[in-house]
Order: sequence, then C-alpha cells, then structure tokens
Amino acid sequence: MINSSLAKELWLTENPINKSVRLIYPSNAGLPTFSEIATVIGITEDMHPSGVMESSAPTVFKAIKGAPFMDFSPSFIVRGSTSGYSLELAAGQVVGKLMPGLAVDSSYDVSGRARTSTQEERGRAYFALAGALAMALVAGIGLYGSLVYYVGSRRRELAIRICMGASPWTIQRYVLERAAKCSTSAVILSLPLWWVLARVASGDFFGRISWSTPRAIAISFGCVCISIFISLVPAVSASSVLPSELLRDQ
Repeated sequence: MINSSLAKELWLTENPINKSVRLIYPSNAGLPTFSEIATVIGITEDMHPSGVMESSAPTVFKAIKGAPFMDFSPSFIVRGSTSGYSLELAAGQVVGKLMPGLAVDSSYDVSGRARTSTQEERGRAYFALAGALAMALVAGIGLYGSLVYYVGSRRRELAIRICMGASPWTIQRYVLERAAKCSTSAVILSLPLWWVLARVASGDFFGRISWSTPRAIAISFGCVCISIFISLVPAVSASSVLPSELLRDQ
C-alpha cells in the first residue's frame, strides 16, 4: 500500500494499482543493503498527524506478517473493577497457564493513555468552544441593545399602532420579526466563512475537513431561535407600555 503523495510522485495521473516498485532497505545493524520488488495493491489517504497544514511525506505500508526486523509482542486488553496492579497479577497468571514461557512484561491504563493522546486536541476544542461562547455572548448583547434602540426609535409608531387597535401580540410580533430578519441576515452573510472555519478547526488525523450539512443547518436554526428568545424582553416591554406614556415622552 502506498499513500496518495507517493502515487502522484511516481505515476502522476496514472493508476498505480498492480504497478511494481523496488523497495531498498539500507544497511543496518551489520546487515548489508538489500532490495525487493513489491506490487502496489492499494492507495491510502495522506496522513497529517500534526494538522492539516503539515506536508505529507511519501509513505509505503507493508503487511506486518513476514516483515523483516520486526518482533511484535502480543497485547491483551483486560477489564475489571479492581486496581491495575491486581489486574496485572491476574493477567500474568492466566498468560502463564495458557502460554507457558510467556509473562506480562508491562501494563498501562488504556483510558488514561487515550486521554493523554487526545489532550492537545481536547484543549484546542475547549479553547474554540470558549471563544464561540464569548462571541455568542457579545452577539447577544449587541442584538439586545440594537432591539432596545430600535423599539425606542419607533415609540411613536408603536403608540399609533396601539391606538389604532393593534393587539399586544401584534406589537410583539413586529419586534420578533425584526430580530428574525437580523439573525437570518447574519447567518446568510456568515455562510462563506463556514468552509474556512471547518478548515481551521479540523483536527482529523487524515487532514480531512470536518463538515456536516445537517449540523450546520441545526446550528444556524439554533442561532435564529436564540436571537428570537433574546428579543422577547424588548418585545414584551414594547407591548406593555400605555400609548399615552409613549406619546407624552415624544
């Protein structure tokens, strides 16, 4: 198996499947240099362990079975409610009975190692989440302030509407529609930035962009709903004031 970078480097646009390539092993540990002919049976995606901006090196993947200079010790996953030391002793006894001559050499906590390996990615995700929450808070405050200013600038119009028989729900809907238009316009204007955000926030091992259309639609719909919820306070306050007070203030 070879990765996409090596396939493009050796064969450009040709199909590398069933092509032959010579693998050269340099001298190591006193052994002379030797080579072998291998046949390409598949292509894998380029991997970017350090992020999507990292360049992928040409890579060859070989089967573990029959590979030279490799001695893989068997590994076992043991589950239990006792301590790790007790599990290691129990696993050593079972291994000694089933496979005489072998013993447990070392052990580690799978969950702990998984948490450690993803610590950087989780920190990056938490940082992005904190930034998103801070931006949402600022946007909510800005939306609330703009609606309060909008209601204040339309006090005379609202008073006339109430005098003409407009119900409280009509006045509230008037303000809510204004908030819905603002939030919908903001979502539409932000659509070109979604691809950039997905590219920057992607921490996929293969460097692929993490994109989900249903999730993007759900987030956009949630932003609109939150905007409408924030506008409830100025909408209720606009419909609860007497027309005489509004006109007197004017």
